[in-house]
Amino acid sequence: MAARPQIQVDVPPAPRRANSGHMNDIPGLSADKALQFTPFTTSILPTVDRIPIPEVSRVRENGRVSTSSERKHAQTLLQQQDLQPVIRNKIAALLNRENGTHFDFQLPPTPPSASQAPALDRPDLGLSPLARSVLNMSKVAYRYPTPPGENDNDTIVVHTPKKPTKQRLPTPANSESPSSRAKPVQNDVPASQSAQKQPNGGLIVQIPAPPPTYRRDDYVTIQHSPKRRKVSHDGDAMGDTTTQKQQSDEALHSFQDLLADIFEGQDRIDSLGGNALNAKSQEYFETFENEAEESLPLNIRTLDKLREAMRKLLNLQRLRDVPVDDLRRLQQICEPSIERAQTTNVRLDTYSDQEQGLWRSQALRVGNGLASAVAVVYTMLGNPQQEALLSSDLLRWSANALVNVLESCLIPVIEARPDMKDTTLFKQASSDIESIKLLLSMARRLLELMATACTDVKGGELCVNTIEFLAAKLVFVQNATTDKNSVLGLQVYEGFRKTAMASLSKMYARFAREREAILDEILSSLDKLPSTSRSARTFRAGGGRSIQLISALFMQLIQTTALHVPDKQPHKHKPKARRTKASDSGDDEMLEEEVSSGEADENDIANADDAVTRLNLKVGQLFTPAYKEAQKIVLYLVNRASKTTKTGDSPYRSILDLLVEDLLNVLENYEWPSAEILLNVLAVKMLDLAENEKTASAKNMALESLGTMASAISKLKVKSTAMSNSLRPGGSRASAELVRLAQIHAEAGGIPGPDLISLKGPFVMVIEHSSELTGKVTLHQQSARGYFVAYYARLVSDALRGMAINDLTDVIEHIVHLMTSSISDSQSLGMDVSEDVAEAAYLLCILNSGFCRRLTAMVKAVSSSFTSDQAQVRSRSLKSVGSILEIDSSLLDRDVTIAEDVFRCASDDSAMVRDSALSLIARFVIPRGGVLQEKGMRRLLDCTGDEKVGVQKRSIGHLKDIYLQEHSGATKKAIVLRFLLRLNDHEDSIVLLAEQTLQDVLVKPALAHLMADENSAVAKVAIEHLSAHLMHCVSEYYLPMLRKFFAFLLRTDHKTRNENYRLCSRLVEALFDKVISTEKVELPLLVLTALAEADPTLVPAIHLSKLQIYLDVKPGEPTFMFRSAVGICRLVLPFLPETHKNLLKQTQDNLMKAINKMPGRLELDTIFQCLSTIDGVLHNTERFFVLSKSILTGLQSPETSADSKAKTVPVDSKVKLVRILGAMGKHLDLDSHMQAFSRVVPNVRATSVSAHLALTLLPLTTAERPLVLREVALESVGSICQASPALFNSPKVRTTLFDVLNQTLAPVATDQLKLQAVVLNVFDELYATRAASKEKSDKAEDNDEQALKQMGGTAKSRDQDSAISAITMDVVDAVLRISVFEASSNALPSARTLASISHQGLIHPKQCLGAFVAFGTSTDQEIAAIGHKAQRLLHEQHESHCEREYMPAIAQAFKYQVDIGEGPRGALQTGQAGLRAKLAQCFEIITTSNSKYVKKFLSGLVSRTAIDTSSSEKSVVSFEHVAFTRFVMQNIAFFDYKKMDELLHVVLQLDLAYSKSGGEIAQSVEAAQMQYPDLTIHTQVPGNPELGLEPTTVETKSINPALILELKRLSPAAATLMLMIETRSHLLRQYGISRDVRTAMMNNKQAKETNKNPTKVHGITGEKLWTKSNNIVTSLDDDTNSVQLCKDFVAVMSVDEDFEMADDQQLPVDTAGDVETSMVKMSMTPSGRKRKLSATPGTTTPSKRPRGRPRKTVPRRSRSVSTDGNPDADFGG
Repeated sequence: MAARPQIQVDVPPAPRRANSGHMNDIPGLSADKALQFTPFTTSILPTVDRIPIPEVSRVRENGRVSTSSERKHAQTLLQQQDLQPVIRNKIAALLNRENGTHFDFQLPPTPPSASQAPALDRPDLGLSPLARSVLNMSKVAYRYPTPPGENDNDTIVVHTPKKPTKQRLPTPANSESPSSRAKPVQNDVPASQSAQKQPNGGLIVQIPAPPPTYRRDDYVTIQHSPKRRKVSHDGDAMGDTTTQKQQSDEALHSFQDLLADIFEGQDRIDSLGGNALNAKSQEYFETFENEAEESLPLNIRTLDKLREAMRKLLNLQRLRDVPVDDLRRLQQICEPSIERAQTTNVRLDTYSDQEQGLWRSQALRVGNGLASAVAVVYTMLGNPQQEALLSSDLLRWSANALVNVLESCLIPVIEARPDMKDTTLFKQASSDIESIKLLLSMARRLLELMATACTDVKGGELCVNTIEFLAAKLVFVQNATTDKNSVLGLQVYEGFRKTAMASLSKMYARFAREREAILDEILSSLDKLPSTSRSARTFRAGGGRSIQLISALFMQLIQTTALHVPDKQPHKHKPKARRTKASDSGDDEMLEEEVSSGEADENDIANADDAVTRLNLKVGQLFTPAYKEAQKIVLYLVNRASKTTKTGDSPYRSILDLLVEDLLNVLENYEWPSAEILLNVLAVKMLDLAENEKTASAKNMALESLGTMASAISKLKVKSTAMSNSLRPGGSRASAELVRLAQIHAEAGGIPGPDLISLKGPFVMVIEHSSELTGKVTLHQQSARGYFVAYYARLVSDALRGMAINDLTDVIEHIVHLMTSSISDSQSLGMDVSEDVAEAAYLLCILNSGFCRRLTAMVKAVSSSFTSDQAQVRSRSLKSVGSILEIDSSLLDRDVTIAEDVFRCASDDSAMVRDSALSLIARFVIPRGGVLQEKGMRRLLDCTGDEKVGVQKRSIGHLKDIYLQEHSGATKKAIVLRFLLRLNDHEDSIVLLAEQTLQDVLVKPALAHLMADENSAVAKVAIEHLSAHLMHCVSEYYLPMLRKFFAFLLRTDHKTRNENYRLCSRLVEALFDKVISTEKVELPLLVLTALAEADPTLVPAIHLSKLQIYLDVKPGEPTFMFRSAVGICRLVLPFLPETHKNLLKQTQDNLMKAINKMPGRLELDTIFQCLSTIDGVLHNTERFFVLSKSILTGLQSPETSADSKAKTVPVDSKVKLVRILGAMGKHLDLDSHMQAFSRVVPNVRATSVSAHLALTLLPLTTAERPLVLREVALESVGSICQASPALFNSPKVRTTLFDVLNQTLAPVATDQLKLQAVVLNVFDELYATRAASKEKSDKAEDNDEQALKQMGGTAKSRDQDSAISAITMDVVDAVLRISVFEASSNALPSARTLASISHQGLIHPKQCLGAFVAFGTSTDQEIAAIGHKAQRLLHEQHESHCEREYMPAIAQAFKYQVDIGEGPRGALQTGQAGLRAKLAQCFEIITTSNSKYVKKFLSGLVSRTAIDTSSSEKSVVSFEHVAFTRFVMQNIAFFDYKKMDELLHVVLQLDLAYSKSGGEIAQSVEAAQMQYPDLTIHTQVPGNPELGLEPTTVETKSINPALILELKRLSPAAATLMLMIETRSHLLRQYGISRDVRTAMMNNKQAKETNKNPTKVHGITGEKLWTKSNNIVTSLDDDTNSVQLCKDFVAVMSVDEDFEMADDQQLPVDTAGDVETSMVKMSMTPSGRKRKLSATPGTTTPSKRPRGRPRKTVPRRSRSVSTDGNPDADFGG
């Protein structure tokens, strides 16, 4: 077998540069080594890395007729065809050779070289005779000449045509077209260099030398690159390559066949004339009805085939192999459709059926035009260097067509809604949805291609501005919120929006000069951001996380800025940068200078002498612009967000918050490295705002963002540690190094600079991993890598300032290479970086970035705001610290001051701050244990009784969580007791929350076990534990609360009532067992009493027998157990069946024995209640008659007697007998023994036993009786009358009771007070019992029979109601006098009685509202609570009636405070809590109404203090009015305002009241000063001759006594107005209102913040107002102080620092009639000082008046504040 000739590939060396020492001349390569650079090795080689193969496209048979035989055959076929005569004649004429044109060419002589070896040199390529002749006659060297002296058989010379590549060889500006590459290239290399003789005579493959512009230094040869490694022959690489080649060839041939069919169809149409289509042509072309077409357009189906074929060829880079003439002809076919699509009207409107069909035809035409534009753009993208195909007009037409269809049709359709003004458009579009979807699909494809054409096609720059503007507009189109409200559906357009954003990013990357305009356009359009897209995170950012599209766009733009984009296609006409707001003042020359400076920078980088300079310049070129873009975005958003709120109309605050969340979500994703720089800039800006900003909203925004950022950084630290621990130290080299760096970071808090930027560091690991990407690299991947490399380069550049350059030589060279290379051409360091290693390395990079290193500063800024002056800021700082502690609770150990600050905030005067502090205490401080836990628990328990409902609820919720996790019994007991206390809260929501919480912590755990298996041991243990816990917690004090809780559980409407009943029944059994077994019987008896009161049926009869032992009380024993046992019996006995007579008889006997042993009234009432129940079953009333007979007999005996033989009864015994008789008459029905009673006491005439007993006891109430006996007698008479209310109307009884109530009390008449208290308690019990009965009847069964029964009632109930109503008015008069007008110790029962009467609706609201408001100002907490509850009920039931009565009620409250309260001042000093308005409870109830109601109340308060200057005695104001004004103003100053609108309203009302009278009072004072000038007193001073002093006269000034009298008369009016001024000034300071009140009201309305809760300024306690207002009132007691007060008032009127007088002439025309808007600011002088009050409206600032000159009268306003009518007539808000 002959040896194979050796072939060597000779690569000529490139010109060497002086500083390129790293590249050596490459020797000749053997064929085997050269083979790896050809397409025959592996299919994965990208085109740019391989040597192309010279190819000749397949020649298509064109069916040409040239020879005579062919003509004859064609003529024969023509005769066989069934054609029209005209057509047959034309074709026959063409086939006739005599009719053709003849060309005679003079052939030159054939060169000798052309005829020597025709077979060898002229291969048969299937050419026509003419082409073959031209080929043989040409002198073009299509092959390289044979080297001299070599045998042609031994050496083969092969020329490989050049192929331009991005990475290896620079592409010249006039690069070759696809057709030029197929032509032979003249070789100018000398023969001596073109081939070299090898020693062994082998074959040589010679590669031509590169062009002179080629610089080998720009490229790096990688010797062992895995991407260039030759694949083994055993693999399928060769087969894959062949398959890919075949597929690309098939795609090319298929496309050419499609073009040929289209052209053939067009030729047939042209030959037929007109627009008629045959069957073949209809497959490709479209006709439109009623329209004449010069050339028929391609149909949509054909255009889709063309698009798909060209897309495939473009991806395969074979579109350039299509003949240019074919592509140009395709463009000509598509041109008319594109041109028409620019102007075709596709706007939707209300159409008829015929017009709708016309619109669909137009939509189809426009869709055809868009599809044609897509095809045309593809022809340009496939041949970007072919001048014949590049048409700027076609691109411009395509852009115009796109704008036309989007702006006139698609965008209005997308924004159409079915329930808005464009309803018609929505309906019309819904009926044509298929046509619209077609247009949308075509527009999306064209937009994407146009963006690519703008960047890659010459001439595309003319469309840049159009596409930019359109893409930016599409990003902010308003989409619907639901599919129902959208014509196309939500997701259809969201895909289009993503395409627009991608197009925008693509142009942003390509055109650096357009970046500012694009970014400005995006930022200025943020307020148009669709509201549905603000919170909809539809962009998938990787890692399973989604972010906003706008967030992704911002990050993509920044990453694109740092991307090294070489100018692949230098355009002759580059796009002009659009002028933005920042460059409007400039001119075109400035823009040209900017462009030239950028080019100079690139040249400077290329010509730099050393790598360090190149690195620094490259960092400035790539990273610095990215940082500036990030700054611009952040500053724009922050500046606008700081001026808005989350609830305002402006979206910037919400956009910023969502942007921060999105950036933090992708911070750990190495595909979005720009998130770090945005967060870093944000952190810097927020730190500055937190430190220097004064506005609360901006500072809150900064603190919220800082807290979110800090917590995210803490999360990253935790995740980085976990990921590093998961790596195996013995794994790869990168893994081991990363573990080492992670340990350094954990120990030192950071990685040292040299380790961070070394070639083994985390940055290089991430870059190495990104360089291993396979497949098509997207712009996002390129930009992410480019930005990360630029960031790395910046770190290296910064490190050069502190390190030796020699230490970073390798790093510098590598980073310079990375910054100038693409992903596919980057140099590998041989690291094996897996995905998990890359993620962990990136986390270390982020944790050592500038953003994460600011964690300490963030924590410090947040915690330092605990002491801010603004409550909102303090609350926000607490919440931000909480978000940090949630991730890293060890912060409390590192900074011990944080816990102390939190405890201090828990006692803050702001409820909002206390609420936030409680959250921190419960979640983070208490779990730390120790002293902090004890202190935190104490604070949480105290806050359950906070004055603010929100704080109470928060503390209850936290205590519930602690209870469920706590194991300490003492802690659990304390928590349960606090919950029980809240059951008596006056706020219903707190009571309900306490009930539900107790159910969750006590009942649900045991109930869960009971429902699972009630007989299980677990259930029994749970019941035992619950009973023991209740016994441990309860006491007599908490017994009523426990009863309320059990009543809540057993309520009929409770959703788990049956389950709760089963649990309580088991609990009763367990408690009765403990009664027998335990020594402390009191505790289980208490719990049993509460259960029996909640539902008596829980206690079965069998358990009552266990209580009999406690009913037998022996003398000297405690009565507690007896009372509990009797109480249980009282509740249970009414529900016992009659079958238990023995038990009832035993109980009756025990109770009868105990009657004489129970001294108290309550015990006797309980006993007789039980006896009454038992008597209803046993019917043995005779026992009670015998008992009453013996009592009456004893009462008839005197207490003492002169006759020693007379039987006497001690007073104490009589007291006991009277009490027993009263209880018996109250609970027992003895009317069956009436005659017997008459015989016992014959001198008493009565119709019932109750009347008989009452009249028998009345003589014991006379004054001659002992006081103790009188008290018991009155009490017993009252008890008997309660059972029979008609007795209250008995003359003797009524007179006796009301004489006691109406007795004029002397200060020492303590006996009368005691008797009065007894009678008050009688009426209190009477109305309380009636209220309880009514409430019980209201909760009875709701059926028709019950309703009728309640409507009519029984005869007995009607009589009782009638009797009670008869005495109610007298009782009301008495209790009002005692509780409101007398400083009596009986005020509490009086108030309680009045509240009960009002609650039952027995009196009109106006009779008692004033009393309840007065009660609310009392310092007695019980009376205040009664007043608050009663007023709230009245307000809820009779709101309109109360509205008219509140002003008299305020006056009555003032009188109450003056007479029996704390004094006439309007506030109370409550120690640490500061000053509190006395009417605070009243105002709190009023604020539950609407804002208009509250404003009217505030207007009425101000109007009550106003001075009426219309009367002749206008300046006469009483001292009482001044005191009342102080009372009102201090209340107004210390009210807790709920809405900002209400606060501004009261300030405005003070302005109006002050402006009405201030000028006239000031004028009167000045007039008096002029009328009564100071007196001059001359005093003679005697001389002293010895000292040489002569007698002299001394002249002194003295105030005129008449002036003192006049000013004394005016001083109360001045004091009243001064109180208004001070109150107004305090409100402005307290709530931080620095603007004019009218401006603030208007701004609040515009910002929709009228309902915003006003925030107090921290540190302003009101002490200044308190002192000033009290001094103003006390100054009226002294003449000198009164005069000075008047002078001070005049000075304030002249130059007032706060108040601004009105000027009606400065009003706008349309607001002159409104009082609020008519108050205009006082004019300011140019120097900033306020002018004096203008005397005449409309005049200019007057000059300073001479002393003594009277002021002109300020015109009085036509309307003023008044309580008559509607105060809101003066208020436009």
